[in-house]
Amino acid sequence: MTPRQLLTRYSFQSLFRSEALSEAGVDAYRAWLLSIVVALVCFHLYLARLLAVKYGRANSTNYQSFLAADELFYLSAGFVFVLLIATLQWQALFPTERDHQILSPLPIRRADIFLARITALAGFLAMFLLAFNLPPVLILTIFARATNPWAHLLSGLGASVHAFFLVLALQGLCLTILPHRWRSTASFMLQSALLALAIALIPIVWHIPGLFRLLDTHADWLTWLPPVWWLGLCETLRGSPDPWYHALSHRALSAGFITIAIAALSYLHLYRRFSDFASPPRSRAPRQSPLLQIARRDDNATLAFLAWTISRSAQHRLILSAIAAIGASLALDGFLSTYIRQWTRGRGAAGLFLETSLALPLLLTFSLTAALRMSFRIPHEWRANWVFRLTEQAPARPDQLEATVAAMYLFAVLPSALVALPFQLTALGMAKTLLALPVIAAINGILVEYTLQDWQRLPFTATYAPSNRPAAVSFVFFITAFSIYGYGNAGLVRHLINTPHHWLAAVVALSALWVYLRRKRRAHWGFEPFAFNDDGDPAVQVTNFAPE
Repeated sequence: MTPRQLLTRYSFQSLFRSEALSEAGVDAYRAWLLSIVVALVCFHLYLARLLAVKYGRANSTNYQSFLAADELFYLSAGFVFVLLIATLQWQALFPTERDHQILSPLPIRRADIFLARITALAGFLAMFLLAFNLPPVLILTIFARATNPWAHLLSGLGASVHAFFLVLALQGLCLTILPHRWRSTASFMLQSALLALAIALIPIVWHIPGLFRLLDTHADWLTWLPPVWWLGLCETLRGSPDPWYHALSHRALSAGFITIAIAALSYLHLYRRFSDFASPPRSRAPRQSPLLQIARRDDNATLAFLAWTISRSAQHRLILSAIAAIGASLALDGFLSTYIRQWTRGRGAAGLFLETSLALPLLLTFSLTAALRMSFRIPHEWRANWVFRLTEQAPARPDQLEATVAAMYLFAVLPSALVALPFQLTALGMAKTLLALPVIAAINGILVEYTLQDWQRLPFTATYAPSNRPAAVSFVFFITAFSIYGYGNAGLVRHLINTPHHWLAAVVALSALWVYLRRKRRAHWGFEPFAFNDDGDPAVQVTNFAPE
């Protein structure tokens, strides 16, 4: 096998693995990826069933509007999901400084390094292009009776390729234009922004089939949306005489060619100046992070370590951004439903807006707590955890573990309350907002204490193994718990702020439960050694019914 083939295989495999995984977690991670494929198949089957019922009842007057909206839905879904996947693979799209440091001294040609990366990305992209575009063509042809399936296939492939090369072009511009000392910060900020945007667009995409009347208006602001451009190409290929679609198709082709050209020129520029990665950035005057000033305490340096890792590690900030964006997008769906109900059905939605405003701090705290717990389980540099093994002392364990709780309150509970406060003041007014704050704070405090009951590790120091639970089951469980916690407790808070005598009893009861969970957690913390290896869930779950 030639060096180029070996590099291609390694580059392709690196897109599906992480160094943070333990040996036991590799198989679980592969099973998790397989379950995502199964979930995707089930998703297409579910949509096929919905379309069969929808077009079975459609008449000739609204058929074209329904079909255009469903085509836009599939084009938007492919565009957003490819944008999301490409953003998650941000660091693997171009050869990096590490590739230069490791591969350049070896007898490997620079052309082989770049061709191996391009070939791996091409295979990776082809997998998702087929997964996101072939099933919609079959579904729309069979169940929606769409004509000319090649029009939808070509426009869907074009939208997905456009999304991928858009991410590639943006990162290429960061690598080739910005100075060396700004690349890392700018690259992470751009990746986080794209990730948050892609996740926030998911609930919007889901509402597209119900907005079929919007396309008939040919509103000017629609011409700024890339999926609408590719819908114009699809309708043009199907023979539509509408000049609005023709103009959009020209814009789609132009945008696609521009992004591909920028990505290709960035690769060429990076190929010619690959040695620039060897030169270190200019040194800057040492400056302490403001997060360390907030977190540093004489009796506990662990919180400062947590703040430093979150502020410096792009991987952990990305995990926080991704999971927090999921929670924010699901919360955004409540506000979207409010205005869509007003616009499409002419119904008042003041009650829905009020309930969503109450649920917002609960939903954000739930997602941020899950994000922090997940990021704490991912090692920053797991090969250096011997430092923590050697310095572990039993008397210091409770204080070190307590820093994790402080981080939860500082980075999850407090920001959620501050973000939701303007919405609550708008929906409730000052008096009821002041009544809702202690109830919401107590509920979120109970969530933090319950979440960390079994926590026995220093953050960022242990290997990580994904759960053996299928990804679809994990996602359904998360969404169910997320919705029940957010909207169920929001209904409770709404009832309590309208009944003062119930409010007082609830505040006392919730505060007592928070104190009980806190004392229970602190009673057993520190007696067991820290866990530095995560072997994941056992393959066989035991019931422990039999006596020992």
